[in-house]
Amino acid sequence: MELSQKALAMLFLGGIPVGAVLHLIYALTDLGALPEGLCKRLICNAKDFIFMLVAGIAAIITVYYVNKGEFRYLIVVGIAVGYVLSHVALGKFVIGARNTLLHLIIVPLSRAWSITFGRLAGKIRARSLHKRTQVRAKILLLLASNGFEN
Repeated sequence: MELSQKALAMLFLGGIPVGAVLHLIYALTDLGALPEGLCKRLICNAKDFIFMLVAGIAAIITVYYVNKGEFRYLIVVGIAVGYVLSHVALGKFVIGARNTLLHLIIVPLSRAWSITFGRLAGKIRARSLHKRTQVRAKILLLLASNGFEN
């Protein structure tokens, strides 16, 4: 099926908003602020897998909606261009908004956690410090008894 230049441009332009929305979803769900570890890797891998499923479904729906189910590479190029344009134009703003939202959520939760469990943690910390100082004192006594000086 031959398409005019206008129809090809509409296919390309139809993919750009989809790519921009996909970038916003990915940027808002990024977990870069989490500490490193197994949990972060598992969560990030699961998030990336789910995102790829969503991106694939969005591409299929876009192909169906824009071109009545006939696949054209120009749609995929439009999605990629929309993703890159969104990253360049809105990347820092979206990341800053995400960090602000995380800060607004995590700081009150950490304060509530420290108020709730702070006393218990303080007692545990004091006990472990006390044990460490006892061990150091025993080491110093052993060294002093063997003729070593501090």
